[in-house]
Amino acid sequence: ALEIRNLTILNPLIVEENTKIIASISDTEVAQGHWKINIEGRKAYVHAEVVRSGSYPMSGTVDIVSFKKNAQESFSIGEMYKRYAMRGLLHTGFMKAEGLIYKSDQGILFEGSPAPEAVPTVDQFLFHPALIDGSAIAVMPLFTELVNEGEHLFLPVYVGSFRSLALINKCCFSYMPFSSIKRKGEVTSFDIYFLDEYGHKTGEIVNLSSKLVREERGAGEGGPVHVKTPIAATVEDSSAVFFTRNLWASYLNMNP
Repeated sequence: ALEIRNLTILNPLIVEENTKIIASISDTEVAQGHWKINIEGRKAYVHAEVVRSGSYPMSGTVDIVSFKKNAQESFSIGEMYKRYAMRGLLHTGFMKAEGLIYKSDQGILFEGSPAPEAVPTVDQFLFHPALIDGSAIAVMPLFTELVNEGEHLFLPVYVGSFRSLALINKCCFSYMPFSSIKRKGEVTSFDIYFLDEYGHKTGEIVNLSSKLVREERGAGEGGPVHVKTPIAATVEDSSAVFFTRNLWASYLNMNP
């Protein structure tokens, strides 16, 4: 009955080796059944809302057997991790999923499970981060062909909404239709639908928006790569003031 809405990543939460970050998760009930969520530490990391929105309507079905049988191509998600590693984003151990990605002219289907390192703790999660992240990683072939940004990296900055009536922790079927893709400037958004083994929709991420990360190389050839990740503006926000403040904050490296 709960739905996460307007989840905005303000700053990446980066923990370097031999360091630690203490982060607090706070909630404020602003109305009955409506909470504001903040994750903060050295910086403000995430703002979001949680809303009691009633039962989730199960609508929409994907014929998983037929999709896999008629897929134009299939490959391991391990190939996607390797390609992301080449772009500077490394997944290891607990945060890696296993499974196959199937591609058709309609979209992409991912059938996955947590890596062995994560299996002992899957029951601690309603929605396992490796499977949620893996579902987004699986869409990389989509970016390669339809976004046409070469080897640049896209990082998530905003989620319009997320809800699910089933656990996503031990296995996962996720479907990403090409029809949901939108591109506006350096921001690309799409939807992910979670399915049960029969192809019935049991959950969804709506408007998962990722921003293109530009690289700034050192003066020497082959110098170090510094990934500049600007503070994200809420993609769907209609306030010009809010957008402009966030835009300038990203270039000044300041909190909005």
